[in-house]
Order: sequence, then structure tokens, then C-alpha cells
Amino acid sequence: MKKQLFQRLIALFLCSVLNVSMATETIPVNLQSQAISSDFWWAYLASYDQGPGSIVVNLGLKKQLPLSKYPILIITGVTYVSQRVDGLPESSDLDNLNKLSSKLIDAIEKVTPSIHAGTFKYNRECLHYVYVKDGSIIEEALRAFYLKECPGCKTYTNIKDDPDWTAYKDFLFPNQATLDFYHDDLAKLQYKFN
Repeated sequence: MKKQLFQRLIALFLCSVLNVSMATETIPVNLQSQAISSDFWWAYLASYDQGPGSIVVNLGLKKQLPLSKYPILIITGVTYVSQRVDGLPESSDLDNLNKLSSKLIDAIEKVTPSIHAGTFKYNRECLHYVYVKDGSIIEEALRAFYLKECPGCKTYTNIKDDPDWTAYKDFLFPNQATLDFYHDDLAKLQYKFN
């Protein structure tokens, strides 16, 4: 019991320091996605090999999976500079990263219908997981986007088939240990949104 309380206090402290909410976040969603997804965004911290990571995920997509009309997964983002030992972004950089993220999601939607499933910040990288209908011309559009919006940034892009939405189900969506850890917070959110 004391260990759970201690873990919760550490998580709350990290969330406050990182400016991460353990509640839903309002994240703009494109109109194409709104028609098929229930937006229920949630941010959480989890431990990985090289330290903590922050995931913002649309939990509302889980009940509708797989969304077969969106079989292509784009994982794309930028590397950021951080003096933090844990590799997470500085509080002062979060606003810029969030603005870039919004522009990125909009840029993808202009090329192909898309669903933004989540974002992962870890080890000085901010990566977006976006499912799309057509990935054939997205790579060039992303290259042009980064050149215009973030010249000089080190970028990452991986485009792959994921018709079963495995990356969402097995990585972005919280595992059972994480769900158990944040149980009280999620129960409050479920009550709030029901």
C-alpha cells in the first residue's frame, strides 16, 4: 500500500514538473477523424529502458479497432534538445513542440485522410503515431513540411503497414500494469465523460 502511494506521488510530481496532465487533453482532431473516432485523450508516464516516457493517446479509438480504412502507420517526429537527465522535454520547450505537432497533424491530413492515434516523448524524441489511408506520397510531404517548419531539425519518419493497429494496441494504449496504476484517475475520467 505504501509502495503504491509512493509511486502515485512520484507520478504526480513528474506530471507537474513535466506539465503533463493525468487527465484528458484537448487536442485538435481533423474532421475526417471526428466522424469515426470518439476523442478521449489521456496522457501518462511509463518507464522504459532509458528512462521515463510520456504518451498522449486517444483511448476512444480502442473500441473501434481495427479501422481497416486506415491501414498505414506513419511514425514521425523530431529530436529536441533537453538538459534534463531523464530525456524528457524542458517545460519551456513544450509549447513549441505542441505547436509543431499541431501543424504536423494538419499537414498530414492535407495529403491523406488520417487518424492521429498518439504521441510519444522519450529520450529527446517526440514521435507522432498517425494512421492514414494512403502512404504513397506522404514521405515527400513530410520532408517539405520539416524543411519549412523546422529547418535544421533532426527528423524521423517510418511508414509501414499496420492494418491491425498493432502499434496502437501494443504500444500506445496503456498496458494492464499502467491501467492498474492509474486506475483511480481513469475511473474519475470515465465518470466525468459518461
